[in-house]
Amino acid sequence: MEEEWIETTEVRIAVCETDWLGCVPLRMWGQDLALPTDEIQKLRPQLEELTYDGNAKVAHRIDIRGGRTSWGADSGEHLSIVLYITSSVGSAVIGAAVNELYSKLRDWQRQCRTRSEYWSPEFTAEEAVARAKWIIQSRFGNALEIQGLDDGSFESLRLVSERREADENKWTIRLVDSRGIEYLISFGFEGDIPICTTIERTLGVEGGK
Repeated sequence: MEEEWIETTEVRIAVCETDWLGCVPLRMWGQDLALPTDEIQKLRPQLEELTYDGNAKVAHRIDIRGGRTSWGADSGEHLSIVLYITSSVGSAVIGAAVNELYSKLRDWQRQCRTRSEYWSPEFTAEEAVARAKWIIQSRFGNALEIQGLDDGSFESLRLVSERREADENKWTIRLVDSRGIEYLISFGFEGDIPICTTIERTLGVEGGK
């Protein structure tokens, strides 16, 4: 019996912690998924649960953008969701809630037997560094651009250090831009599904923006 074909949407989620809405994020938790297109409407309510501190809502902003990519006869839906949450809740609380949600979403993808077209779990150290630069430029850069804060400094990123944890198939890479601002990024895989990408931004001597 042939497996039923499921139309999927490539989903890119970023949850950004900020001191206040409109400023540069302190850190970001990202997750890429391939989910059934007709189930996508369930995502936003799950993400908005992250904006509660007990029974009270914390200051937040959510930006959702979608589109379709075409490769000749083939095409696919893609969706970008960026959620900004003020750090009044605390990094540990936000991080724990985000990781729990992302774990559930990865389980959902496995149950749907869908697979992302854009990720491969096998790459060299050089490819991992290139991947880290691309993640920062595309994910963190997108989060800044939405707020009108992108200044192009991501183009100057250079490597400070890289480490691979082979048993967990995880990379931790530190990069610095031309202003001395450092980005510590961690990413990896569970099988062929990317696990939560984390990016922490440390202000350089000039203080950043």
